[in-house]
Amino acid sequence: MKRALVIVIAVVALGAGVMVQAQAARSAEVQMKSAHQKAEVEGDLKGAIEEYKKIVAGAGSNRALAAEALVRMADCYQKLGVAEAQNIYQRVVREFADQREQVALARVRLGGASTANVRSDRAVWTGPTVDLSGRVSPDGRFLTYVDWEDGRLMMRDLAQNTTRALTPAAAPLYSQSAQWSAISRDGKQIVYEWGSDDGVEIRIATLPASGFLQPRRFVLPNASSFSSFDWSPDGKWIATTFDRPDGTGEIGLVAAADGSFRSLKLVDRRALNTLRNPTSIFISLDGKYLAYDRPASDPDHQRVVFVLAIGDGREIPAVVHSANDTVMGWTPDGTRLLFSSDRRGAVGLWAQPFSDGQAQGPPELLKSDVGPSYSLGIAA
Repeated sequence: MKRALVIVIAVVALGAGVMVQAQAARSAEVQMKSAHQKAEVEGDLKGAIEEYKKIVAGAGSNRALAAEALVRMADCYQKLGVAEAQNIYQRVVREFADQREQVALARVRLGGASTANVRSDRAVWTGPTVDLSGRVSPDGRFLTYVDWEDGRLMMRDLAQNTTRALTPAAAPLYSQSAQWSAISRDGKQIVYEWGSDDGVEIRIATLPASGFLQPRRFVLPNASSFSSFDWSPDGKWIATTFDRPDGTGEIGLVAAADGSFRSLKLVDRRALNTLRNPTSIFISLDGKYLAYDRPASDPDHQRVVFVLAIGDGREIPAVVHSANDTVMGWTPDGTRLLFSSDRRGAVGLWAQPFSDGQAQGPPELLKSDVGPSYSLGIAA
């Protein structure tokens, strides 16, 4: 009788252990979802960081949970521009070698591994309305674009597969239209070009939770059209390129507060015809450099990637090769400049280490065949 009783108690204890483990797993899942909600939906990065800290502290022997929470916590720090992000990524690499996926992500954030080994390509939006005039938000959720049927500036929610109009339809139809646009690094502001029969304006607005934008409007003298926008990390400046009626152009910075313009480089593009424009421009994480591509002086119009020092206006050849190279953006940690190149035949994605105002060593091939590509920005 005693033996039977012992067996029954042992079985009950085992069942209780399984129940406790299941409850712990559910609790961890709920905590992770709550932290993710704070970071990605509510935009409360500091609140999310505190929740991820609790998850790590309570993870115990669950190394997979701890590693994932640490990477997500570091992502929040990185979006806030806090250097602690790098320390956490380094900790993941150092202490969680058995968690290969999270280590790979941490290495990418640190600039030490190929993104091609972490996540495969996936289509986030397909169809006849896909447009290339906007930029992806820093968190990778939203994409701005133009509805060319009525000139409205639109925003696509890539997570929910929904769209939202940020401006009303042009009236009268086709008389005016939104064009190039970009969302600020903190996701709170947007800049866009507005063209009409009277000329072009730069418009800057806070992104409201609903309803249309209420923009501040600025006109740059002699600007006939814009080509690209990008925000500085502190949200004070907007890099832009624009054309003049005489065929020349400028690369410069627009002050978000009052629309004043600071010229960085004059560009005489008349001899280079339709291939004269930089395909896009990107400000570095430290706000010191502006990356773009432009045609070389040779007659076949091969493009070269340059970096412009904002402080003193030096133009630095960052990617020098006989191939056709197009800028794609900076890695989230700011240590590498991404570009596409046909130097091996097919168009591949490459990363050029860059620091202290110059390229550091040879570029690294990240993905061998991305096809003809145009960058809409880099998400964290």
